[in-house]
Amino acid sequence: MPLPYYAVLLLAPLALAEMTRSGARRTPDWAMWVVFVAPLTALALMAPLIRSAVADVPRFYSAVSPAVLQESYESCSCPSRCQPLSC
Repeated sequence: MPLPYYAVLLLAPLALAEMTRSGARRTPDWAMWVVFVAPLTALALMAPLIRSAVADVPRFYSAVSPAVLQESYESCSCPSRCQPLSC
């Protein structure tokens, strides 16, 4: 699953900090709460797309094995295996 989906998890600690700040000031900062809710509405609109992507994950990705990991790292880190670009 792509990383931006997990960015929503950052909202919980930030919302807790904002609640603490609002409690100390005794008045909520409504603009900040709108900023917290806006990404959730975008995520709600994308929910059908996310569900369809999750359903395709088992067919899209290959199984991970030590041989596959070794081949991936070697292809990225060994300059001798890199093909030179021809113009």
